[in-house]
Amino acid sequence: MSKNDRTDKSLIGKWWWNVDRWTLSALMILIVTGIVLVTAASTAVAERLGLQPFYFVIRHLVFLIPAIIVMLALSMMSKKMIWRIASLALGMS
Repeated sequence: MSKNDRTDKSLIGKWWWNVDRWTLSALMILIVTGIVLVTAASTAVAERLGLQPFYFVIRHLVFLIPAIIVMLALSMMSKKMIWRIASLALGMS
């Protein structure tokens, strides 16, 4: 039995067979493109502002990593649990 078999009942196994891989692939392409564009554009701006050359790249990654973690965690939850979290977030905001 392979690791990616449909009979795998683990959380990661269920997620892998239920996730929209095309959307996930497009999102990863956008993330990589964003990193490349921030890296290309921000060094000159950071130096002009008197900051470290990769200040904006590091800042981008600092916000990107938790966002990816939250995205993956939410994609592993049930619709009912996501609805509850969204309702709670709406109420708190």
